[in-house]
Amino acid sequence: MYEQQQLDLKDQTNVLKERFNELQVTYNELQHKKILLASRVNAAKSIKQIQKVSVNFNADNIVRGIAKQEEKILYMEAEVQAGSYTSNHYSGYNKTSFSNVSEDEITKELEKLKAEKETL
Repeated sequence: MYEQQQLDLKDQTNVLKERFNELQVTYNELQHKKILLASRVNAAKSIKQIQKVSVNFNADNIVRGIAKQEEKILYMEAEVQAGSYTSNHYSGYNKTSFSNVSEDEITKELEKLKAEKETL
């Protein structure tokens, strides 16, 4: 009877070992699938973030903004050039033109202009 029980236990042990091996293979497959799914999730999140950034990155707006800034800079440079031209031009004009004119001549010319204005 003990020998029969021992044989039965050996058979059951073998069945359990086979079942354990099958379960271990299934477990390994599920672990592999878990890792694969996790990597797919990470890839999908990365692609989603890239798409979100690329939507916010509108090249046309950037080009327009740079062109606008360039126009402002050109305008400022033009103002500087005009200012230096007029200041140099008037300073030279004042020195050369009015140095030969006397104070009396200027007063007489000013009175003439006032008289003409009153007649109009």
